[in-house]
Amino acid sequence: MSHRRVNSAGSVLTILSCSSEEFIDFFDGPYATDALIDDAKEVISHNLTLLQEASEDRYRLDELLLGMLDHAPDPSGQRYVAIVLHIANKKGIDAVTDAAKAWLDHLFFPSQFRPMTRPMPCLRSTS
Repeated sequence: MSHRRVNSAGSVLTILSCSSEEFIDFFDGPYATDALIDDAKEVISHNLTLLQEASEDRYRLDELLLGMLDHAPDPSGQRYVAIVLHIANKKGIDAVTDAAKAWLDHLFFPSQFRPMTRPMPCLRSTS
């Protein structure tokens, strides 16, 4: 199993080995969002143990992916996550775990990788 960390914000398309045009064609395609979500949840449930092992006891990648599917603020966000998981699953479980790690690194924890460029108001000196 791959344990490499992905380093770029565009890494999801790199993991999927598809161009943005190919992804957009799939996104705009005839597949029903509900069916894609069900398929993605099946991918997660069938690979539950492997996703938990890839989490390295720090995070629950399976719960992250389920949360992204269930709580996306918009149906297009659910569709995006479901399509990524669908395409990644065709590449293998390593692609699924790498996509989850990319989202974790660049969507949920991006501040860990970027230096703060200006002080936060609560950190300014009052003198």
